[in-house]
Amino acid sequence: MASIELPKSSSELKPLFFSGSAPDVMDFKDLTFRVDMLTGLLPNMARLGHRKEFVPLGETSVQGNNVIARVLMGYFTLEKVHMDSKILGRARRAVLIDYNKQPNILWRPVRDYVVWLADYQKYLGIFTYWSRPLAYFSLTQIDPVKVLSLTAAGDI
Repeated sequence: MASIELPKSSSELKPLFFSGSAPDVMDFKDLTFRVDMLTGLLPNMARLGHRKEFVPLGETSVQGNNVIARVLMGYFTLEKVHMDSKILGRARRAVLIDYNKQPNILWRPVRDYVVWLADYQKYLGIFTYWSRPLAYFSLTQIDPVKVLSLTAAGDI
């Protein structure tokens, strides 16, 4: 099934975010996703191989790294949470990608909240810094074989 393009405006993405479902943390285990910034001041670095790589952290948890141009740009863990209503004006369940971890210096105030959009066959996330929403992004799964071949070739 071909995916439908997501809108590129915050006013259209906000209701989509609230219509999405909160995935299970383990849905991300051992997967890699391309990150496409949809709105905000942050540049879309998909051409530089911007991706999130997820690996298990024990039996019931997941951790990962944000990668841009083959450089690790922030370690994170995942947790299913009730998102604070102050962020978007109302609360909802989502998966939190939490960068508030020891190895991170610059990225500690970053929190991404992610929901699944079945109609689009991808995840929609909101990037927050100090609990301020700054941008929406999508996560599209990358085939594991493609990840290995592109990484080896330096194209991702």
